[in-house]
Amino acid sequence: MATRLFTVTTWRFANNGLLAQPDQETGHRSGMTVRYQGGSARLYAKDVEKPVADVRYQMMLTQATKFTRMKWWGDFSSGKELKTLGEFIIEFDDGTRGEIVVFASGAASNKNGRFQYSFNGRGRLGGGSFRSHGKTAEE
Repeated sequence: MATRLFTVTTWRFANNGLLAQPDQETGHRSGMTVRYQGGSARLYAKDVEKPVADVRYQMMLTQATKFTRMKWWGDFSSGKELKTLGEFIIEFDDGTRGEIVVFASGAASNKNGRFQYSFNGRGRLGGGSFRSHGKTAEE
């Protein structure tokens, strides 16, 4: 797979939507952190851990707080049309992986030879690899 290209931007929001100010006692900022990340990944069929497609993605992540769980979602494009939508595993170039639910954000379209999809992450992002790690999506 290609070298992972990504941009990370972090925003902090307080309850009123403004940038959070540091707490006077602890010095920590309160509020929610949102990160943006993009690059290359590989999509796997969930049940058989078979590579389905190599994709380019853009993703937003919110970190867990004592009140909320981590959430992650985004979009990806693939040169290969997905025959079925639903649950998949996505594995990023750094080995991080997680379960996603893929859906069409409208009619399936082929822009510039690539098909566009949206996804919602389920649960945590973790490390490790699959038995089929290293295989290409065409194998």
